[in-house]
Amino acid sequence: MFKARLLPDGVEFDIFENETILAAAIRQDVAFPYRCRTGGCQSCICQRVKGEVIYGAMEPWLTEQEQAQGWTYACLAKPLSDLEIKL
Repeated sequence: MFKARLLPDGVEFDIFENETILAAAIRQDVAFPYRCRTGGCQSCICQRVKGEVIYGAMEPWLTEQEQAQGWTYACLAKPLSDLEIKL
């Protein structure tokens, strides 16, 4: 299990291994922007300040530069470590 911390307010929640960031937030009633839960609407894009994620079969629609800057689709990303996320 991993921990996620939302910035700037410091809300923390747990993420199971193989669970997406967004699914964990919804499961624990954490306010997180989203609409479609499949990456199409881009509402859940957030910026990882700390930590690493992996994407499954669905790769995000982000440039290499955006990925290097930490931009992440919360509905597709699964953690590989604890995370700090800026909304």
